[in-house]
Amino acid sequence: MEQDYLIDTNVISHLFENRLPEKGKEFVSIVINKNFVISVVVEIEVLTYHEFPDKMPMIEEFIALASIIPLDAEIT
Repeated sequence: MEQDYLIDTNVISHLFENRLPEKGKEFVSIVINKNFVISVVVEIEVLTYHEFPDKMPMIEEFIALASIIPLDAEIT
């Protein structure tokens, strides 16, 4: 069974701000070519981040690659 990786808002924003160290960029590159997930909260945070509007198409494409964990009342 392949492992999924949960990516948070900071990783995504640092990636698109070019603030990740080289090893971090390499790891994210590996992860996004496998299975990765984000929460719907991360999706909202990233899509409402207005620091780099020119990068929004790339950010939307990145999000489209992710499996998104929805909000629900059940905690597992």
